Amino acid sequence: MVRRSALAVLLFAGCTGDIDTGISTEGLSPAEQVAQDGWVKRALPALKLGTCDTCHSGQRPDAPPYLMGDNDIDVRKTIVVFTPSVVNLGSPKTSPIILRGMHTGPALSASGISDVLYWIQYEQLAKGPGTPIETAPAIPAACVNGTTDIACLMTTIDLGGLGSPGSKLTFFAQPIGADLYLQKITATAGPSGLSMIHPYFKTKPAGATDAKADANDTFYNVSLSLAAGATAMLGMGGNSTMTGFTGTDPLSIQFDALSTK
Repeated sequence: MVRRSALAVLLFAGCTGDIDTGISTEGLSPAEQVAQDGWVKRALPALKLGTCDTCHSGQRPDAPPYLMGDNDIDVRKTIVVFTPSVVNLGSPKTSPIILRGMHTGPALSASGISDVLYWIQYEQLAKGPGTPIETAPAIPAACVNGTTDIACLMTTIDLGGLGSPGSKLTFFAQPIGADLYLQKITATAGPSGLSMIHPYFKTKPAGATDAKADANDTFYNVSLSLAAGATAMLGMGGNSTMTGFTGTDPLSIQFDALSTK
C-alpha cells in the first residue's frame, strides 16, 4: 500500500510548481499531477519496455486496444476506463494488468509490475475507488445436512443489475457452529459474458450498524473473464468458510469490477 506520508511529500512538490514531465499540468489537482507523473515516468515506460504496446495499442485486431491514444495522456485515459477493465482503482494489486503474467506476449518484469502498481495506487488516490459495486443483501437459502443434493436449497445472487445481464453467482450455505460454510460457489455468465474482479463477501448481523466482511478476504486474487454461458468456481474448489457469518443474517457480495466480457 502506498503510504500517505509519501503522497504528502509528492503533493507538496506538486503545490510548488508543475511536475517536470514535459506535459502540461494546467487544471490538475496536486494528486492528479502525481498520478500523471507516475504514468509518464514509470508506468508507460514499463509497459513499452515489456512490449505491451506492440499488441495493445490498436495494431492487432485480436488484442484489446487498452494502450490506444494519440499521445501519452490519451493512452492513460484509455487504459483507466477500458472495458473489460485492466486497471482496478478499487484494489490496485488485483488489476488484471498486474496479474496477467505470461500470455501470447511476455509477462511484465518484477520491476515493470512495481512501476505500474506505483502508478495505479496514485491514480486511485487521485480519482478515488468510486461507488462500490455490491449486490443487494439476501438471506442465504438453508442447507443443514452437509450435502449439496436435492435436500439443500441453492442460493442464487443475480448480477444483472451490476453490469452483466443474465449473470449470477450460486452456492450452497451450511451453518457450522458460529460460521457459515459456502460450497460450490459458482459464477455463471449471461449472454454477453461476465468479467469479474475480487468478489468480497459481507454480512449484516441483526442489530449491527456496520457490515462484517470476510476476514480472510478469500477471493482477493479472483479475476474472471467468462464467455456467454460459461461457468467457473471461485477459488480452490468453490468452497470457503465465512468466519462469524450466520445463516440467518443477510449476505451481500462486493466487487472491485464487474461487467460483460
